[in-house]
Amino acid sequence: MRRAFTLIELLVVIAIIAILAAILFPVFAQARSKARQTACISHSKQIGLAIMMYAQDYDETYPPYQIVIPCPWPDVCGTSLVSAGYLYLVQPYSRNNLYSQCPEAKKLDTSGAGGKRLWLEGRVGYGMAVPVPGSSGAFGSMARIEAPATHLIVADAVPDGPNSLPLHNSWGAYMNHLSPPFSPTAWGLQGTWQPWHQRPHGRHTGKVTTIFCDGHVKALPFEALYPVDEKICSAGDGMGCSTLNLNPQDAPQHWELWK
Repeated sequence: MRRAFTLIELLVVIAIIAILAAILFPVFAQARSKARQTACISHSKQIGLAIMMYAQDYDETYPPYQIVIPCPWPDVCGTSLVSAGYLYLVQPYSRNNLYSQCPEAKKLDTSGAGGKRLWLEGRVGYGMAVPVPGSSGAFGSMARIEAPATHLIVADAVPDGPNSLPLHNSWGAYMNHLSPPFSPTAWGLQGTWQPWHQRPHGRHTGKVTTIFCDGHVKALPFEALYPVDEKICSAGDGMGCSTLNLNPQDAPQHWELWK
């Protein structure tokens, strides 16, 4: 006669499986997140190297964060004028457009022309600091950077302005720039960053993958780039940090990263 499991035995087995799952699933999720962070750092190193190679070919000048040109992909967006960012400009120094797409970033909706264009450009998750480091106009000179190893140039970013956030929410659009926490007047500029604001994003368990002006890469806490808790940025319908308008003396350590 075959002996069957009793109901108690079956419930015990189910309970053990549930306990093991509760222990192991967070570990698997953490390992997966760590793997994506490693991939992001690898991608960022390629971006940093591409920017350095571009600068060497252009008299030690960093690429502009964005230019307006006829669409490079006529089958996608015809011949109309479009914005093309630094990632497009440094693509000749890389093998493809995949290195500039953060694996933890929101995926682009490529069903429309806008999403297809940004995917071809590789604009998925990173932003270049504005004003461009070392700039006295549209372009940034390496010679103007006092401490390139501690001056950021590109980092994980997410749109959070009243104009940029709706585009991100609707089809995953990212901007080319990374907005500083300081007022434009700190650089002698007029206006505001707010409408098209794009802030650093601690999408890797609170860390922001950051590229510096000498090309090296480091994962930094969000608070190392912005002098506030990232939870403040999530407030106000996700636009809590778009109104930051600090003066350099308000956060001198952070100013060293951005000046």
